[in-house]
Amino acid sequence: MCQKCNVKRGPWYCTHIIDEIPPEKLEEGDLIEIKRNIYNHWAVYVGCNEVVHLTVDNPQTAVGFSLMVSHVDGVNTGKIKIEPLTYVCSRTLFRVNNKAPSPEAEANKRTNAETVKYALEMTETKKDTNYQLLKGNCEHFAKECRFGSEYAESLQVT
Repeated sequence: MCQKCNVKRGPWYCTHIIDEIPPEKLEEGDLIEIKRNIYNHWAVYVGCNEVVHLTVDNPQTAVGFSLMVSHVDGVNTGKIKIEPLTYVCSRTLFRVNNKAPSPEAEANKRTNAETVKYALEMTETKKDTNYQLLKGNCEHFAKECRFGSEYAESLQVT
């Protein structure tokens, strides 16, 4: 249990105890789901406490209800960034969630090394990209890195 926030270990972790998480619980290439107030944010763990994630370019609309309202229908400027997991989590909980969107996606998923390579390549080739809440969001990006674009596009927003 984290002494700072009283969160029990696994399946959700707090960033206070990131150094205590067993290596087999957090591997390079894992998809990381991060709790937020209204939605969950997604990223790809690339090692050394760093993740690659898609976020909106304007930090003023990157949190809470304003994100939900301003990005539902429109195409917005997004950024694919590599940042520390502890920063991206920002005192919230996170977990590893490598669940495939379909059996076909599971059968065709990339290896952890391929997932990391793809995510890091995206920070260079698609650094500036579109962000769409319903069909081009952080979960779509993370799942594309792991399972390929044909499987990420079929995700249903819940």
